[in-house]
Amino acid sequence: MGKFVYVVYKAVRDDQGEFQGVLEYVQDIQPFFEIDSDFHRDI
Repeated sequence: MGKFVYVVYKAVRDDQGEFQGVLEYVQDIQPFFEIDSDFHRDI
């Protein structure tokens, strides 16, 4: 079974505003779905 992940892509620019590349940030958010609480029961 797969996992839930949160992915963000952000442009990286130099001091003159020129595009240099892309920063990719990936965070495993599976533990948030495993929290047993009243708040998360309806998700």
